[in-house]
Amino acid sequence: MRNNNDDDDNTLSDIRVLDLTGGVGEYTAKLYAHIGADVIHVEPVTGDPLRNKGPFYKDLVDENGGMEFLYCNIGKKSLALDLSDGEGKKILKKLCKTADVLIESFSPGHMDDLGLGYETLAKINPKLVYAAITPFGQTGPYRDYPFSDLTLMALGGFLFLAGNENEKPVRACGEQAFQMGAAYAAMGSMIALYHARHTGEGQFIDVSMQACVATALENAIQWYDLQGVNRRNVGYEAGLGVYRCQDGFVCVVAAFGRTRAMWENFLNWIERDGAENLDELRNEKWFEPEYRKTDEARSEFKKRFEEYSAKRTKAHLYDESMKNRCVVFPVSDGKDIFENAQFNYRDFFKTIHHPAIDADVYFPAYGFEMSGLDVEIKTPAPTKGQHSFELLEELGYTESDIEGLLKGGAVYGAK
Repeated sequence: MRNNNDDDDNTLSDIRVLDLTGGVGEYTAKLYAHIGADVIHVEPVTGDPLRNKGPFYKDLVDENGGMEFLYCNIGKKSLALDLSDGEGKKILKKLCKTADVLIESFSPGHMDDLGLGYETLAKINPKLVYAAITPFGQTGPYRDYPFSDLTLMALGGFLFLAGNENEKPVRACGEQAFQMGAAYAAMGSMIALYHARHTGEGQFIDVSMQACVATALENAIQWYDLQGVNRRNVGYEAGLGVYRCQDGFVCVVAAFGRTRAMWENFLNWIERDGAENLDELRNEKWFEPEYRKTDEARSEFKKRFEEYSAKRTKAHLYDESMKNRCVVFPVSDGKDIFENAQFNYRDFFKTIHHPAIDADVYFPAYGFEMSGLDVEIKTPAPTKGQHSFELLEELGYTESDIEGLLKGGAVYGAK
């Protein structure tokens, strides 16, 4: 049941969010769950498609064991509803009367075709904030184009930016365009929610993932506008880049322009720490950025530094570089992050037991801490339709009504 008593706790549980996303945008509602909102994941009676996406816990294909589903839906409730069914539509409309925010990621016009678009739902609840996450937005020549994370990264400009000189573009790991869209949807809908609570007026939030990607290009667009230059990655030069070490990789910044002190301090440190054959790197030519960008210089520095770094761990190089006022950072993998002393000191990783897979699920919490709100999530991602019965009862359906809806296929769930 929804908690509307501000005296009961100090969370934001009086905000109700309807999450109609599937595969794209679920992170938006997850962010609301993280601040204590009552988030209802309205998924198809066949289940959210993300349930069938691997990897799976212990590599066992299970609709409750998909790692991405577990991550994106922690702290939510599940109502499994057939929105193409007349009764299913009625249920959603009733639920909208109780909601503050609705988030969906269907193709443009799909919800209108179902008779559940913003104009219809706003008549039921004028305060409703309705956020639609689509590849290119609700309007424009690309509106109905097919998409993937890769195409959005390309059309938003990020793919080109993440490459060196004339090398081919590089795609960031994961589905970054989707996550950018989800983050902007959370921000935009929260602003609109603040407005609605002060004015009583809801509104429609049209989120274009392509546009969200284009906001992440740093100053690349200004470079082209003001200088006529198509900016890419800054590239790499000798002493500036990623190098191998004993247990992975480190990012080294040993040179900057013609700054002598930085380069000399770096060489002096690694020599004290056991590096050999550094005389060549002390030649005057190494203070010239143009030389350090040559293949010869890059190859020479890589050879000599990695002869030293191959015998030292990421942790050693990082700790010692900090002591010697040099810049060497570990390139952290998942294991490094999970074991990181700073994260663990701040209790960054939380644990929730998931009964459906009988396992403890570890997940990253938030990038911030709040002194006035207790926003720790204590419930795992829901099973399909786990809260259907509970939510229908809240909306006034009798047990007999609910049994009829279950048998008719408009709803999936169990008491």
